[in-house]
Amino acid sequence: MHRLLIADQEAERSTLTARPDPEAAPARTAYAAWGYRKVGRARYGDGQPAYDVMVLPLPGGRPAGP
Repeated sequence: MHRLLIADQEAERSTLTARPDPEAAPARTAYAAWGYRKVGRARYGDGQPAYDVMVLPLPGGRPAGP
């Protein structure tokens, strides 16, 4: 299903965030198997937990901008 969702995208990359806690390890493992790599961390507000930011370059993508 993931391949179908990103197959015709014109974007340069697909980006997602994943919880870094042990309960989310199966999801992070799947994302890595699909080609995503961790590029950083994001926090969505003061006192909120941090999330791993993962990116997948898309082969048909075009860089954003004019």
